[in-house]
Amino acid sequence: MKAGKKEQQQGSERRIRLTEDLIWGVHPVFEALTQEPERITEIILHRERRGGKLEEIIELARQHGIKTSFAPGLRLIGEGAATVRHQGVLAKTSQAPLLSFEELIERYAARVQNGEKPRLVACDSLQDPHNLGAIIRSALASGAVGVILTRERSAPLGGAAAKASAGAVSHIDICQVTNLVAALKKIKDAGAWVFGAVKDKDAQSLYTSD
Repeated sequence: MKAGKKEQQQGSERRIRLTEDLIWGVHPVFEALTQEPERITEIILHRERRGGKLEEIIELARQHGIKTSFAPGLRLIGEGAATVRHQGVLAKTSQAPLLSFEELIERYAARVQNGEKPRLVACDSLQDPHNLGAIIRSALASGAVGVILTRERSAPLGGAAAKASAGAVSHIDICQVTNLVAALKKIKDAGAWVFGAVKDKDAQSLYTSD
C-alpha cells in the first residue's frame, strides 16, 4: 500500500497506523471482548505470541464471530506509536455497535410481519471510509433500516466513516458478513426483493422506491 494508508506490509511484518479505532494490549482487548464485543471488527495477533489470556481472546473472538488475523510481526506506526506496548494483540473497533446478521434478519422479519416495507442497503467491498459514511447517511435519509457490509475488504467504521455519516451510524442497524451472496439469499428468503444500484439517469431513485 502507499505511504499514509492505515496499514502497510513490509516484508513479513504487518505495520498498522495508530488511530482512534485501535485498542491494544492483552487486558484492554480482553475487556473489550467481554464488555462490548459488538464494537470489535477484527482481532490481530502476533503469530508467535500464544497461551494464557491470548488463547482466551482467540476463543472469545471465535464465539462472537469476529475476524481474527495472525501476523509474523506487528508494528504500530505514526504519531505516539513509539510509546505503545501492544503485547502482541490489537483490536480494531467500530464507532457504532454491530449486529450479527441473524439479529438483523430477525429485526427485518419482524418489521415485515408488522406490515412495514423495510429497506436494507448492502455494500460490497467498500474501502473508502468517507464513501462508506456518506452511503450510510444516504441510506438512513432514504428510509433504510439497516446496512450490510462485507467483513473482508471493507473500510472500518472508525472516526472518518462516523464523521462522514453525520452521525447516521448511531441511528441505523449495521452488520458485517463474510459471504454477501449468501446473505442476500437469506434476505430474499425472508421476503425481500434484491435490486442493484446503478449510475443511470433513467434509473429509479432510492428515495422514491418502495
